[in-house]
Amino acid sequence: MVKVRYATADDLDQFYGQERPTLSVRGVVADRDGEILGVIGLAYQDNEMQAFSSMKEDMRQYPMTIMRAVSKFKTILKRYGSNVLAIANPDEKHSDKLLESVGFQFVEDIAEGRLYQWQTQ
Repeated sequence: MVKVRYATADDLDQFYGQERPTLSVRGVVADRDGEILGVIGLAYQDNEMQAFSSMKEDMRQYPMTIMRAVSKFKTILKRYGSNVLAIANPDEKHSDKLLESVGFQFVEDIAEGRLYQWQTQ
């Protein structure tokens, strides 16, 4: 069974290792018996609030869990976000659709991908 719960620092260490966001983070994880399959959240970096997400390939077999994680992320976004940026992953075919479903609006194409913005609603 995969549980959706708020992320801890240990969860982020397990999932990202050395590459984990290092500043203030609020997030949600999908936890399958102690293995973190996916993370979605907000990180405060470079004086900006940035949305991030990542998942292991195994997470794709749990689409309802993905939607529960996104729903829980929305509560974080509404509580802590005011002006949040996100970059759609060009290698993830549903990235733009997911951002738009949460309320992000397309801003422009940049070198890293498609830039989106969410503002307090």
